[in-house]
Parts: sequence; structure tokens; C-alpha cells
Amino acid sequence: MAASPGARPSVTPLLSIIIVAYRSRDELGPCLASLPRALAGAPVEVIVVDNSPDDGAGEMVRRDFPWVRYLAADENLGFGRANNLGYRQAAGDFILFLNPDTVANEPALEHLVRRLQAEPDIGLLSPQLVQADGTMDLACRRSIPTLWDGFCRASGLAAAFPRRRRFAGYNLTYLPADGTHDVGAINGAFMLTRRAVLESVAEPTAAVQGILQEKTERTEGGDTKQTQLSVSSVASCEKRAAVRDSGPECRGPSQEHAEQAEESSDRANCRGPEATGGKSSASSAASCERETHTQIFDERFFMYGDDLDLCIRVARAGWRIVYDGRVRIVHLKGVSVAKDYERMARAIFDANRDVYLKHFNPRGSRLVRWKFRFAFGLWKTIALLRARLRGRRRVRPL
Repeated sequence: MAASPGARPSVTPLLSIIIVAYRSRDELGPCLASLPRALAGAPVEVIVVDNSPDDGAGEMVRRDFPWVRYLAADENLGFGRANNLGYRQAAGDFILFLNPDTVANEPALEHLVRRLQAEPDIGLLSPQLVQADGTMDLACRRSIPTLWDGFCRASGLAAAFPRRRRFAGYNLTYLPADGTHDVGAINGAFMLTRRAVLESVAEPTAAVQGILQEKTERTEGGDTKQTQLSVSSVASCEKRAAVRDSGPECRGPSQEHAEQAEESSDRANCRGPEATGGKSSASSAASCERETHTQIFDERFFMYGDDLDLCIRVARAGWRIVYDGRVRIVHLKGVSVAKDYERMARAIFDANRDVYLKHFNPRGSRLVRWKFRFAFGLWKTIALLRARLRGRRRVRPL
């Protein structure tokens, strides 16, 4: 992993913006140029994780944006894993996961950050995303769709009756575009949140999950349940305790976690000695070890599905998912996938099928597994067929 540190802010950033790039040199420049260096008098930190450093993006960033921290991956890490890497390097209290094919503006960013400051129960926040032609990117606000919502989207009923709640439940087109609403999910192209929210829903990494699975096979239920609580549920308990009175299940390990979090308030614990003046401590080492054994985005989802998965986890932890259409950000949707339409379209459907299998089949029922595989397979077939008939080359199933 090659890194270009850029200029570190002299004070803790208000906002850390994490951008994962892949074959997006042409889009990355305008994206970075649209980002402010400061908001409300506090510095803004920008971190670019480049999954394709051989396309010249690194040279452009170092030359034109020396204040940006640039991380060149040794391989294509995928969307979730690269975002996790960027997050571990970030120092801000507010975190923005941003696509490179977006063009932001300072008033919108300031409005959204101030709203998070004013409404601490918001977990994830998105503006209205508009495409290059001025039309709304419908994926910036959506439900957690039912099978009926999926059928309406695939069959064209949602497009035929966009103002009818019964048929337009997928992209919520019956809601005013310039309003603000609690929704089921937002788009991974723009996800603004607070560090405390992300820490509350952090999951064990795939390696740790494998260890837990092995323990599940070798131990009795009580011991296994306690092991899982200590790894993945502590932060969620801490968050719930901060919002409302917690029950006994949120005491004990959560108190220890809260003390550890307080000790590691310096966001540079896992960013190397240069971020802490060359100093280290046992508490910061422990914090670093915990952080590298947890993940914000589920890294089993390589490119798609991870944003929906995160939205589900944030909502289940008690936070709100909010769309604020009063401000706009440009999203040049589809630029990076149009060249390989069918493969990407299939990947989208398959990834979201796996999200449903993860969250809505907790007992591993074969019947439920078959239901989702059949439903998403049928939806994928219909969507691809309709796209071919209409001559479209843009991925639009979600």
C-alpha cells in the first residue's frame, strides 16, 4: 500500500471525506475540485483510496490536490474494504463516504453537517442526487423493498404510477423530491454520518466471523452468545444507552468499551506514529487492534449491496435514515459501469439477494433461501430483458 499523506490539518477535522476510486481518473479531478477545504471554520479532511493506481489518478492528485491524502491499493480491494481502509485513516467526527463521480458544493455539505449536529438521532443522511441531465437519481432515497415493491419495479408498474404509494414503494417517488423524509435506505454514492454511528454498528471482519463460526460449532449456546456479544454487540449497546435507558443486556462489556473509546479519542491511533508525534500507548494499541478486527462495510460484498447492508444495520440499531431533498449534489451515475453493463447488472442483483439472505433469513431456512434466489433471479431476468428491448446500457435495477 503506497501512501501520499498530503498536508495533515493542525486541528481535528470537522469532516472526513472518503473516496474510493476505480478507473475514475477523469471524474476524480472535478470531484476533488468541488470539495471545500473547510466547513464552519473547521478543516475538512479528504482521503482517496485508489483501487486502480495505474490509471494516472495518483499523479493527478499529488500534482493538483496536494492537501488530499492519497492511498494506492496494491490490488482492487472492492468498495467496502477500501472504504473501511479509508475510515481507519480518518480523523473527523463526521464521515462522508463519497463516490468519485460526484460534484459537491459547499452550501449543501454545510447544510447537511449542521443538520447532523442538530439532530443526533440521524444515523445516515443523503441530499438529493441529480444526474448530469438534471434528473433525480432515484436510488438516493428508497425503501427496504418487499417482494411486491420489486415486482412493481421490474414489471414497470412503479414507472407507470410513480405517485401511487401502492406501486411506487421502491424508490418512494410518491414523496416530494424537494422535501425531507425518513427512508429505508440511501445510495452509497453519498452517505454522511457520524463516527459514533459507525462504531455502534461495526461488525467483526470476515476473519473474526470465521473464528466465531468455529466457536459456534465447538461450544454450547451460552458461551457462544457471550463471545459474539463481546466482539460485535458492545458498541450497539453503548449507542442505545446514550439514546435511551439501557437494560441489563447493555451493561458490563459496554462500560469497558466506553472507557476504551474515551481513552482513544485521538483519531490517529491506527494511522502510525507520525499522526501522534511518534508516541504510542497500550490503550492506543488495544484500540488499533479492535478497530482492525471490526468493519463498517461488510467486506463480503465486493462492489454492490454493501450500502444497503449498512443502512439495514444502522436502522436496526435505532438510528434514522434521512433523505434531505432541499440540497443537491451531482451524481454522474453509471459512468464506471456502462462499459460492462450486463455483468454489472447481474452483480447488482446477486449482491442484493445476498443482503436479503443475510438479514431476512437468520435461521438459514432452505425455503426462504429458495424464495429470495427465485425472486431476485426472476427480477434480474426481467430487468435485463426490458433493458435489451429498450436499448438501454445503464444499470438501473436499484
